[in-house]
Amino acid sequence: MRASDALDVLLAPRCAGCGAAGSWFCVRCRDASDPISRRLGALTLVAAGAHEGPLRDAIHRLKYGDEPGLAGELGALIAGRVAGDLARGVRLDCLVRSCSTRAAPGRAATTRPARSRPPPRR
Repeated sequence: MRASDALDVLLAPRCAGCGAAGSWFCVRCRDASDPISRRLGALTLVAAGAHEGPLRDAIHRLKYGDEPGLAGELGALIAGRVAGDLARGVRLDCLVRSCSTRAAPGRAATTRPARSRPPPRR
C-alpha cells in the first residue's frame, strides 16, 4: 500500500471542482466539462474540456496543490473521451499534451499550438 492510498483512507478525497466528498473529481463536475474542438487548417483539434470552471480548478490542484490523486481522475476523463471517439469511428492521428510557456511576472502565460505533419500519402 502506498502512503497516498493510506492517506485517502484517513482523509476522504474531496472533489476539486465542487468540494463534494468521495472522489477527487466527481461525476457531476466531470460531466460538466464538455469536450471542445477547433479547426486548424485541415486538422481538427479536440480537448477533453475547456480550461475553466471545475476542470480548471482540478488541473490547478493537480499541478500546484500537490494532489496526485487527481491524476487518475483527469486521466480517466481523457481516456473516456478518447474511447467515445473511437467507438464512434473517429480516426485519431495523435494525442498531444499542451505546450505552455511560463510568463514573466505580471504577464499572462501563452500556449503554443502543437505542430504536426500531414499524414503520409499512400
